[in-house]
Amino acid sequence: EAVKSRVYNEHGKYRESQQKASWYTLHTVFSNILKLLAPIMPIITDSIWRMLYSNRSIHLERIMDPDPRWNYPTKSLELLISANSKIWSYKKSMGLRLNDPLKVEVKFAIEYSDIIDELVDLHLLMNYKIIESTGEHIEFQS
Repeated sequence: EAVKSRVYNEHGKYRESQQKASWYTLHTVFSNILKLLAPIMPIITDSIWRMLYSNRSIHLERIMDPDPRWNYPTKSLELLISANSKIWSYKKSMGLRLNDPLKVEVKFAIEYSDIIDELVDLHLLMNYKIIESTGEHIEFQS
């Protein structure tokens, strides 16, 4: 869900390289999911694989070893998870649905600046600000 706005890039907010990186990531994840499901769902996974990726059967494909860099979550991922939790909790406490726009001002610590576009798109934040604070600080102001 967090990558959807980058994948479609309807408003041209992301660079083409960022959009293509999101496509690559989704295809990598999807192709690996197909490979993992192939032994228990052989016909449908092979059919999807042949439509999307290759004329060669998925059952002849090798499952790659994971990249060792993936063993450790990045700080951005930890911040995204933390922010999602805080924003969803706030919306719930205010009686809002998760997909409702959030009209109050949301202040984010400087650590969130690298993922602010994703947070704005994902949570439909109407008014936000990056502040000179440290840690995982998020503040909601009416």
